[in-house]
Amino acid sequence: MSISPNGEEAPFFDSVLSRMNGFLYRCRADKEFTMLELTSGFERCFGIPSAQILGNSQRSFASLIHPDDSAAVDEAVVRGLQQRKNWNINYRLLHAAGHFVWVHEDGGGVWNESDAVIYLEGAVFDMNQLYSSLQNQFAG
Repeated sequence: MSISPNGEEAPFFDSVLSRMNGFLYRCRADKEFTMLELTSGFERCFGIPSAQILGNSQRSFASLIHPDDSAAVDEAVVRGLQQRKNWNINYRLLHAAGHFVWVHEDGGGVWNESDAVIYLEGAVFDMNQLYSSLQNQFAG
């Protein structure tokens, strides 16, 4: 059981999500990946307030993807939607401090009764520490 600072039991999902080194999302199936919902891990991991990304308020999620990875992300999403399967992809996202962070995404499409994609959703995990340790391991 997790206890919140005010002494009450913290809700399960809130407690688990606060420990996650990443975030959950729901976005539109558009070229900007217009975010509709983001969990608190987005700001915690990337230093960018969710309010700046939600609805493309100040910038789009797509604008945070490393330019060298953008085509691969788009391709993975399109292929996943065409095959009606989840996609799994590693790519880099821009941190507020100006550097890129390696992430792993597990995502998928959600369809309505008319068989139209209504949004994309999934989980993105910060993998930068793993990538750094692997680089150090094989560099020496």
